[in-house]
Amino acid sequence: MTDNEEGHFVNGAWVSKSEEEAKEGSWKSNCKEPDFDKIVSDATASLKATVDNLVSTGNELLNSEEKRAELESKAIAAGHSILKSFESVVKDAQKKLEDLEKKK
Repeated sequence: MTDNEEGHFVNGAWVSKSEEEAKEGSWKSNCKEPDFDKIVSDATASLKATVDNLVSTGNELLNSEEKRAELESKAIAAGHSILKSFESVVKDAQKKLEDLEKKK
């Protein structure tokens, strides 16, 4: 540490401003932007699996063929509704991301 060196103490050790900036720079280079398409694809697959599990569980729990068919159709309809809502959210998020990219 020199008299004119800028920085501060961290846990009793002097950290010069240039060292801190170097650490910050390396941290940023190690961070990756999230893969939006992969996140959406994974979430969609998870939602579909959840609906399939709900239908399967309902079929196992209900003895009546009529009740199973009713539950299955309701579960499928609910799944489609959830997926449609999810796709709408994804489209909105994509548009916002694109708008942000345009502003850069």
